[in-house]
Formats: sequence, C-alpha cells, structure tokens
Amino acid sequence: PRREQEEAEYLQRFAEVDDELVVWLDSSEGRKCAGLEVTRRKKQMKEEVALRREMLQGQTLRLKKANEEHGKLLLRRTAYENAEPFEVHGYRTLSEAVKELSVAEGRVLLLRERIQTLKESIEG
Repeated sequence: PRREQEEAEYLQRFAEVDDELVVWLDSSEGRKCAGLEVTRRKKQMKEEVALRREMLQGQTLRLKKANEEHGKLLLRRTAYENAEPFEVHGYRTLSEAVKELSVAEGRVLLLRERIQTLKESIEG
C-alpha cells in the first residue's frame, strides 16, 4: 500500500508538471522559447550534416586510394604467378601475396561500410 501510494503521488506530481508545461508552451513566452529551440536544433543539425559530408568526402578519397592499392597488388600477384622476376612483383611466396591482398581487401570493405553508414546518416 505504501509503495502504491508513493507511486500514485509521483504520477500525480508528474501530471501536474506536465499540465503546467502545456500551459506554458501555449503562452507567448513558451512559444518564443520553443521556436528558439527549434531554430537552434536546426542549425545544429545542419552543422552535423556538413561535418558528415566532409567525412564522407575523406572516406571516399581513402576508398579510391585503397582500390588503387588493391589493383596494384593484384598485378603484382599475377606477375608472381606468371613467374616474372622478383624485381617486378617483390614476393618470395604466393602466401605473402595472398596475405597482402587479404589485408587490402579488408581495408576496401571497411571503407565501403563506413561510406554506406555515412550516406545513411546524411539521408536519414
């Protein structure tokens, strides 16, 4: 009973504060403050979107470089597989080539995921 009474009192106080807030928001002062808050949040959201667009640009450039690096590694591996001289490919073993390619592919996938996440956060 005591706990139920305390909860009922708490809910009653909450309802009173809620009613007072609604009355205040209907006043000219409340509408003015709410309008200022909306303006502040819109500005903040624009800044956040601009920052995310900059981040997207940076990640896109990193992806371009990662793709170029991956392409170069593919050419080196092919040179190794075609038994070209060491000076051309720089690999001592095929597993060395595969390992480097795997790391490069991981980098590309990570950057693609980041870019997708940034695009979704900008659009949403």
